[in-house]
Formats: sequence, structure tokens, C-alpha cells
Amino acid sequence: MKKSLIDHISTFIYRRIKHTEIMSRNMCKPETIILSHIAKRVMFFANQKMIEDSVMRLGISADDVVIEIGSGNGQALAEIKTYYPAKIYAVEISEEFRKDLRSRFKGEKITIIGNDASDLADVIPDKTVNKILLINVIYFLDPLDTYLEEFKRILKPDGVVFFACRFGSVG
Repeated sequence: MKKSLIDHISTFIYRRIKHTEIMSRNMCKPETIILSHIAKRVMFFANQKMIEDSVMRLGISADDVVIEIGSGNGQALAEIKTYYPAKIYAVEISEEFRKDLRSRFKGEKITIIGNDASDLADVIPDKTVNKILLINVIYFLDPLDTYLEEFKRILKPDGVVFFACRFGSVG
């Protein structure tokens, strides 16, 4: 997708506020219309190659149950779908992102969950998941041990957790 004038303006603004607390909060859970738009567009343009590579590396098969933690705008979910897994879960704490996901994937076999990923007990049974994908989410998992214990609980014995991260600046 080609960048529009609005996308270029969003990138310009993002570069000036990317390391601020307000931008970090909006990347995780959009709060304002302008910063929400900036977060969504930056994610869209900055992550596509990493998403394609990460999903390919997961080695998803048709009988897999796959969870994406922090699904955001749904880019990775769209890529996961191309592998036709048995079941897909999207765990997203932001109501705004969940609204977008429900709209984008309406009628598809993706279960959208609003829980924090540290507590999925009421929605995902023990030892039922083959693959867990987290893209640019590790920064928000605090304390990390709590999340890892929950992932261990829901993963099958041969399950895989894949963290993909951009540690450099986006934009």
C-alpha cells in the first residue's frame, strides 16, 4: 500500500514523539484520535515484512491452534489465516483495536479476546494451543514471568512461543 499525505504527516509527528510515554501508551492502547491514527499507520507500514517472516517461521499447519497476543490492527492475523490453522485467537486489550478487528474479520473463524494475556483461564483451556505469536509486545508484558507462566499453561507439550520485536526506532 502506498503512503498517503496523511501517512507522511503521521510519520513526521511520530518521529518527534516516538520515545515519549504518551506515544508508548497509544501504541499499546490508543487514547486519542490523532495518536490512535498515528499508532495504527506506523504499525501498518513498519511491521509487514517482520509479520510475514514471523508467521512463516511459526510453521503453522492445518491442525494448529494459534494465538496472537497483542493483535493490534490485525496484520499478523491476516497472515496467519493464509496458513489455514484449525483455530485462531486474537488477544487484544485495547477496545479500539478489538472494534477494528471485529469489523475486519467479521464472520471469520477468529475468536477475539479482550483479556490481558496474563490471565486467559476463562477462555483458553490448559494445554490446547500449538503456537503463540507476539509481535512488538514484549515491552508491555510486566512482569514477564506472569505472562510466561500463562503461556506455559495453555501450550501443548510441543507448543511454540515466538517473540518478534523491533528494538530500533520505527519510522
